[in-house]
Amino acid sequence: QMAAALLRGELVIMEGRVYPTYDGGSIIDYDWTPDRKVVCGYDPGFHRPHLSALQQIEEGGPWCVFDEISVADVSRDYFAELLCNKPWIGSCTEIVEDPAADQASTSGESDRAALKRYLQAKGYHPQIVHATHPEERIKTYRYERLRSWLRDGNDRRGLFVERRLARGPYGTGNDGYPIAGIHMALEEQTLKKGSDDADRSEKEDHKSHPVDALGYVAVRLNPVTRVGRESFRKHRKNAAAKADEPSRKTGPLAARRRRRTG
Repeated sequence: QMAAALLRGELVIMEGRVYPTYDGGSIIDYDWTPDRKVVCGYDPGFHRPHLSALQQIEEGGPWCVFDEISVADVSRDYFAELLCNKPWIGSCTEIVEDPAADQASTSGESDRAALKRYLQAKGYHPQIVHATHPEERIKTYRYERLRSWLRDGNDRRGLFVERRLARGPYGTGNDGYPIAGIHMALEEQTLKKGSDDADRSEKEDHKSHPVDALGYVAVRLNPVTRVGRESFRKHRKNAAAKADEPSRKTGPLAARRRRRTG
């Protein structure tokens, strides 16, 4: 829809699913292996924390979401205990979190600090990181990176979901809304009509936390290729030096060649 609006100049009313690139082909059978690292996406949510666990299927290949923690109305320590009880926690090297997790709550401790404290007390030391580039904090950029990771314009899939996670809700929260997992969120989250943003109204917001958690990983592992500042300077310097070189047709050597052959 957005491509039609931008490339063909068509008037398009944005509506429908946020992640139409997620379909039956995205669901596979996969068993995690302790031989490779595990990366997690974490959204503390508002009474609805969510964590997705991913592993690369093969070196240099696509990734798979093979496990998740999706709960509601629990304490930070209870959530951290669920994470520590996972059999793969020892293989987890990185947790990519919501940047807002650095903000201190009424207790004076941020979600990031609370999780780190609990994990370290249990002997686990994954690196806890978040988006560093300004564009990575833009929700629509996060949507686009996750959509293209699931399936890009060349029909290549870079992200799958393990079949056991292709299920309905994990119960109901105290607010009366379902506790969505990643499958339900990818399938059912819709755009706010006339907008390129997801519908985060009260009746739909429960679907946002799983895809937000996965989106934080998407901008890190499936970024838009960017040229670093130093690389750009080097390229510009080389281009300028090449432009200053004598031309084969107009330089001094060319003049001597013309005299010899004239």
